[in-house]
Amino acid sequence: MSNGKSNDNDWIPLSYSDWQFPAKVLTELLYPVAIEKVRFLGNGGGLSGARIWQVTGQRGSFCLREWPQPHPDSDKLREIHRCQIWARKKGLEFVPAVVIIGSGEMAHLAAKDPPTFVMAEGQYWELTEWLPGVANYWESPSQERLKASAKALANLHLVWRELTRSPSSLAVPAKVQGDQVPAIADRCAKLRNLNVQAVVEMQEKLERFNEMPWYMPAKEILRQIDGLKPTLYSALAYWHKYTFPCQYVLRDVWHDHVLFSGDHCTGLIDYGSLRVDTVATDLVRMLGSLTKSNPDSDWDIAVEAYQEVAELEEVELAILRDLYESSVVLSGIQWIQWLAVEGKTFPGKNEFVNHRIAELSAASQLVAARRRSFGGSFGVP
Repeated sequence: MSNGKSNDNDWIPLSYSDWQFPAKVLTELLYPVAIEKVRFLGNGGGLSGARIWQVTGQRGSFCLREWPQPHPDSDKLREIHRCQIWARKKGLEFVPAVVIIGSGEMAHLAAKDPPTFVMAEGQYWELTEWLPGVANYWESPSQERLKASAKALANLHLVWRELTRSPSSLAVPAKVQGDQVPAIADRCAKLRNLNVQAVVEMQEKLERFNEMPWYMPAKEILRQIDGLKPTLYSALAYWHKYTFPCQYVLRDVWHDHVLFSGDHCTGLIDYGSLRVDTVATDLVRMLGSLTKSNPDSDWDIAVEAYQEVAELEEVELAILRDLYESSVVLSGIQWIQWLAVEGKTFPGKNEFVNHRIAELSAASQLVAARRRSFGGSFGVP
């Protein structure tokens, strides 16, 4: 979801007797906070399939979300909300507060974990606080804003260190072996699956789209695979012998999920991809997105700002480069898989898709050049 400027013409008065929302959503989520008008935001800028509304009334503004099926299931949604509630209890106001169903009260003010979502017409629905700020870093990039976002992320990670996978216990997370770190294991598996046959299939399917603006950038990404796959796989496999602290992380903390008011980071939103992993994967995702997959000295400034709040272990610093560079290549492959192999379309997002693949193509060429010249790594002394 990306907070944007309101247009008065977008708002529609809410009628509790005749409206598109299911009755359960009206009575258990919207009525308790006295919602008077709504505006539909589509999927809020994301690709998850969730539908988003901004709703407002006597008790303020909120975000109404209809989660897509089959993700998340009820257990996962409870886990997501528990992490948000814990962060708000620890005083992190840039985390959206979750509303208790039926009461309209904020869940972090409750003594116990309360019910925070409803099932209506086969979908899960939630209501969360509408945070101030706008996702506009690309319009107004600066070192101060980058540092502010890094510190916000560090604060979130710091309070989540106390949470484990168990929904009923609190403890300091244990370290895990590198080959069991999801971010490492997932990337290695995807690179292994990127065999000659898979690449040839993508190349053949891609030719059907030779008139699309993203065709040439996508073709360039595939051209880099032969040279990059072995070196990226080897780099990631190297970390199997090391241990990493793992905890809850966001994983999808990209540009449209980082809100700013001036130079202040006022929101980290959308917790749907949350899982236990290394915090390095969040840093790579956020910094790569904010800088449009074009890292420079600002990365070191951001990492330094992060460590003013939450110190990174040596292995977390050292793996940043390998996680980032493998993410660039695998993200490009994922887009080609969606568009050329699966034939997915993203209505209303043509410009975003074109720009994203062009960015990943340029970034993959930079990765290839750095790998050939054995360039340095981010955050490593």
